[in-house]
Amino acid sequence: MVSAAALRRRPIRIIMMAGYFSVILYLTSFVSGTFENYASGANELQIDQTFYLPLREISGLDARPLKNDTFELLAVGDRYAQVLFTHFNLTSRLVENSEVIDYTDSIVDYFAICHSDRIPDCHKLKKSMTSQWEAIKSDASGRIYLLHEQFASIVVIRRDSTEVEGVINLEHFELTRNRRDLKENALGEGMVLLKNGHIMVAKEREKAAMIEFGPADDPAEGYQISSLIRSKDTFPLNTSHTSYVPLHYWKLPADFRPCDLSEVSADSEGNLYILSQKCRMIAQIGELSLDQNKMTFVNTWGLPKNISGAEAFVVLPGHRFLVAQDRKSEHAPNLHLLSSDSK
Repeated sequence: MVSAAALRRRPIRIIMMAGYFSVILYLTSFVSGTFENYASGANELQIDQTFYLPLREISGLDARPLKNDTFELLAVGDRYAQVLFTHFNLTSRLVENSEVIDYTDSIVDYFAICHSDRIPDCHKLKKSMTSQWEAIKSDASGRIYLLHEQFASIVVIRRDSTEVEGVINLEHFELTRNRRDLKENALGEGMVLLKNGHIMVAKEREKAAMIEFGPADDPAEGYQISSLIRSKDTFPLNTSHTSYVPLHYWKLPADFRPCDLSEVSADSEGNLYILSQKCRMIAQIGELSLDQNKMTFVNTWGLPKNISGAEAFVVLPGHRFLVAQDRKSEHAPNLHLLSSDSK
């Protein structure tokens, strides 16, 4: 038999449970609605064409203009130290002349104190050194710059000889005293090289931000369209091994604070753009001046609903974008040409 006291307590418990469920439903609808609004309030991008690049889990893209609307695309995957080189023609929309170069041995030879896969710890070390690549850039010298997220380092490799020329360590700990902000998979997701020898890095989450890195004794200079290393420029790499510290940072605008930063890219004029996988959008950002610590969004575009796992992108003329998906399956379409009615 149920006591009278228990019966009196039941309505209270039911009311409390109903309250809990109401809060959960409210928070769920709030978060869901927030992320939908970022895309729906923006110019909706359309898929013009879809391609397959023979590289799994693409996490970084770079584009070098050649001639006749042809670009050389460079892509790196998350799990392997392999770089795909291919040609993409914007007029014919053909992807051809693809080649994959594996830099694993070069990186292991440069960094490793062991080489045998039969030693368990050595195997783990080699695997950690040659995976978790998140961005790729190149310059006129023939160098390739690969951003390793978990090691917070940029490995510089000679494209023609596969020789490692150096490494730039990004000292994120100078930015914060809170170790929570330095979680694995929360650091560098994208980068652009600057003419002054600094590097602008997109910190993914846990206080997502654009961070200007440079030598500790250098002043911050921010970003203007003239700052960008373009296809005919060479990044001034002075030493084979150096450390960069944060010189200045710019947070996301307040309305976009829940978003992450999955990649940063630039158009031919030097304007910067960011990709947010979480908020399903691409945004053009204004110049980054030293008298502020927040980005301003000049324009935003929502990603098509059937593109998930967008990890990398490049900006093409006419506000067209090549967006790559992080897909583990082979032979599945993983590159999309997107355009907007709003140019």
